[in-house]
Amino acid sequence: MKTTQIKSSDLRTGDLIRTHGCTVRINEVKHRDTEEPGFPVFWSVATVIDNPENAIPRSYLDQGPNGTLTWQIQGNDRATWTRIETAEQEDDR
Repeated sequence: MKTTQIKSSDLRTGDLIRTHGCTVRINEVKHRDTEEPGFPVFWSVATVIDNPENAIPRSYLDQGPNGTLTWQIQGNDRATWTRIETAEQEDDR
């Protein structure tokens, strides 16, 4: 499995992200400007794909449409994320 470290502004809808021992799929990336110039905040509600051994406790997760479990990720560009590269993403680059 090939992974890449990315900053928050590089998150894209559909990305598979490893966070807190889980794998999540980004549903939609949103952002807002902050008082600190150059550091907008990015966030996404992400669908939990894999949560081995309840790495994120069930009580911390939300329930999305059709009963899917979701987790919110957020950060500015000081935060980094581990993106799992898929064949489609490699073809696009």
